[in-house]
Amino acid sequence: MKAKFSVKVAIAGCAILASSYALAAPQVLVGDKIKFADGNGDSPGGAFILTNWGPTGAASQGSFESFCLEKNEYMNYGGLAYNVGPIFKVDSISTEAKRGGLGGNQGTAPNTFDPLDAKTAFLYTNYIETPSALGAVAGWNAASVIARGTAMQQAIWTIEQELTSTSNTLANSLIAFAAVSGWTDTGRVKVLNLSWWDNAGDTRFPVGTYAQDQLYLAPVPEPETYAMLLAGLGLIGFVAKRRRRQLP
Repeated sequence: MKAKFSVKVAIAGCAILASSYALAAPQVLVGDKIKFADGNGDSPGGAFILTNWGPTGAASQGSFESFCLEKNEYMNYGGLAYNVGPIFKVDSISTEAKRGGLGGNQGTAPNTFDPLDAKTAFLYTNYIETPSALGAVAGWNAASVIARGTAMQQAIWTIEQELTSTSNTLANSLIAFAAVSGWTDTGRVKVLNLSWWDNAGDTRFPVGTYAQDQLYLAPVPEPETYAMLLAGLGLIGFVAKRRRRQLP
């Protein structure tokens, strides 16, 4: 578990509530407000628990476990508490880290960006959705949740070229596991591009400025959503057919 600090001094160089399982994400939309809490993993690195407070920041929509994409991006967090500390705004949801980081950048400054690697998406999807699959990674089952969070962050940073290499044995095993996954796209994994919405009085981070890029596994639509979609498509088809019949 990373050290616990007060809100005003808790600066993470992308350095979550401790748990033995990952938290699936609620729906997150552009404009929603996000708060961070500390969790599994050693600093720098590890993971965070992100809580979505909706478009107004007034009510929690649920929490999920996430990792930093860029090593040199900074933010404050509220220790272990999910409901205190600075608030971040979801400026956009994409498949890239805006402005890039230490490595893997494309584009020309200041409009650089760092595309999400499919291998990162593979590891994060398994970590959140099918953690049992990671049992095939040497040393994973025997590792503590803290060691797992640390290794996952180190693996992500290495894949994303934020680190040239890592001495973390478990992280290297994760990287090797991802390399033979066969994934060629990012699936449902997205990047939350965040800015400061309320800096909790910390003037080092002006409100409205760019802050952070965090991983997010978009939830699968509920069966009711599919049913409504199919019903809507059926209605459109019915109306179109009737119109064709009514044409002279």
